[in-house]
Amino acid sequence: AGAFLDAVAAAAPAADVVLLHASPPDMARLFVRRAARPLLLAADDAEAVKHAYAACKLLAQRCRLLTFDLLLLADPRSPRLQGIASTLAGCADRFLGALLREWAVVDPASDVAMPPPHELLRLVDAQIAIDEHGLTLRPPPPAAVGFQALARR
Repeated sequence: AGAFLDAVAAAAPAADVVLLHASPPDMARLFVRRAARPLLLAADDAEAVKHAYAACKLLAQRCRLLTFDLLLLADPRSPRLQGIASTLAGCADRFLGALLREWAVVDPASDVAMPPPHELLRLVDAQIAIDEHGLTLRPPPPAAVGFQALARR
């Protein structure tokens, strides 16, 4: 499965980031012995948070991937968002020795013409700044650059 990632990298040599959506078991097969910082997906409900933690646990135990980011799909006015991120970060740290670095909220009901939230730009910038060893390669660019500029990199 790891050869797939090499083929993707060879097919898009100018890309800074490749977004790969897969189930946690498939991600574990793809990223065994590779550096990455997975992006966990969750929503403002207990079941979604439970699945995000399960994905974190599987990737931490099988691949030793111990640094994650989180994307929450929810109404940004929900009073539970900070608690969700804090609880997930605490469980990852306490039980897995893992670190939740960045997190952002995306409102699925928002107008797509609106600019993306600052937190989402910061998360994307942090992902772009990661090198092939999972380390920060360079300081992330200012979050104000926007998605169009990120896509041109």
